[in-house]
Amino acid sequence: MRALHVCLMAQMSAAAALVLIGCGGSPTRKLLSLTITPSAGAPGTGSSQVQFVATGHYNTAPYTVTPLQANWGRFNWPVATIAETGLAQCTAAGTTIIEAWVDTPQGPGPVCNVIDPAGRVCAEGVGAKAQLTCP
Repeated sequence: MRALHVCLMAQMSAAAALVLIGCGGSPTRKLLSLTITPSAGAPGTGSSQVQFVATGHYNTAPYTVTPLQANWGRFNWPVATIAETGLAQCTAAGTTIIEAWVDTPQGPGPVCNVIDPAGRVCAEGVGAKAQLTCP
């Protein structure tokens, strides 16, 4: 009788563990913030390019991811172009803001710290900005 009781308890424990896992027993991983390095950059001597890198900061391990795949853009269009890889190319003298953002379906409503390619101030995502000065 004791062996049957132990066997039933083990089966019930295993079933409870499966229910917890199936019902989201572990926390959902969320992107909390994004940083760009360098935060302010200028091309080195003899170059017209600066490589920007996005780092994601999450609520669960691994807490940081570098490089993080992100969308890239810039504010002052004639000053520079930026590739999907974060490589900025100066095209004229001046200063521009470089932006990286990651679209996130993390909740109801937009996070208003992102400017998307269409120029909308609020987009559903997490973003960061850096400055680029072109000689």
